[in-house]
Amino acid sequence: MRFIAANLTVIVWAFIFGMIIGYIGSALVGTPLVMPVFIKAGIIAVIVAVVATNGLQCFINKSKNS
Repeated sequence: MRFIAANLTVIVWAFIFGMIIGYIGSALVGTPLVMPVFIKAGIIAVIVAVVATNGLQCFINKSKNS
């Protein structure tokens, strides 16, 4: 259960940060504020964050077992 809760927390925060990064990026480039851009940035951030945290957790568990 702890693994699922940790992944859900990562997903929520990564989506929020991805949407913020999408907003800042569109403001810097000067493109109009379109919600699908923010959602795509949030989804990409979620994928990267979940892969990174689970990959890191895998390496940490291997080093503890050795």
